[in-house]
Amino acid sequence: ATPPRCNESDLVWNRFDFVVVCCGWTDIVLRTFFGVDTPGPAMMVLRTVRLLRVVRILRRFKSMRPLTNLIRGLLNSMVSIFWVLMLLITVMLVFAIFTTTQFG
Repeated sequence: ATPPRCNESDLVWNRFDFVVVCCGWTDIVLRTFFGVDTPGPAMMVLRTVRLLRVVRILRRFKSMRPLTNLIRGLLNSMVSIFWVLMLLITVMLVFAIFTTTQFG
């Protein structure tokens, strides 16, 4: 029987999972056998890498076309939202200065 083939993206994710699992095991071994309870900088990096497993969810977005379109639209509108916010802050600042000079 021939082994199942996987495409390049599956291979990348499998390698990523391997690194994350190795970091998790390293953390467990250091805590269990060497008594490292206080997290040093290296341990913090290892634990942060373990949290990156959540990134695997992004792989599922390719199959969810409406969700992908919604996120893409939200990200594309961020520039417009920023400029609307700047305009709103400017208008509020002008009215605050006007009100302060008239009634303050």
